[in-house]
Amino acid sequence: MIWEFARNTIDHIYTEFIFELDRKLLLKNVYKLAEITGNKQGYEYIQSHLKG
Repeated sequence: MIWEFARNTIDHIYTEFIFELDRKLLLKNVYKLAEITGNKQGYEYIQSHLKG
């Protein structure tokens, strides 16, 4: 449930309004969440989405 909430929230972020440092910090923490919840494959989608 936590992973789905995070993924859904990130899907609605306007990537053009994120500073590079914020993007890096967000990706670092989302990766940790992906590891903990067993969703490393889903992380790749988020990483792609946030890189625009």
